[in-house]
Amino acid sequence: MAAAPAPETNLPDESPAPKKPGLMTLIKAVAALSILVLLQVVAVGMFMPSASETAEVAKKMVADEAHEETEEKSEGHGEHGAGEDAKDHM
Repeated sequence: MAAAPAPETNLPDESPAPKKPGLMTLIKAVAALSILVLLQVVAVGMFMPSASETAEVAKKMVADEAHEETEEKSEGHGEHGAGEDAKDHM
């Protein structure tokens, strides 16, 4: 007994319409992006210094800058007795 041939299902007239993304697909995409944003916010919150830490760093930077300025002034009037200030007056 021979089996009957199967009808072809890939006819151009019978092709199904392209499936549009549904509401659940959109909800899943928004949820995935929301999770990524939430993780980034948490990571930034962990690594960002607090206000007191930022104040300490600022004080150290100001103190270092003031120390460097005093060193530059003392080096300008060293062994030779003439720094950049003396060159400006010539």
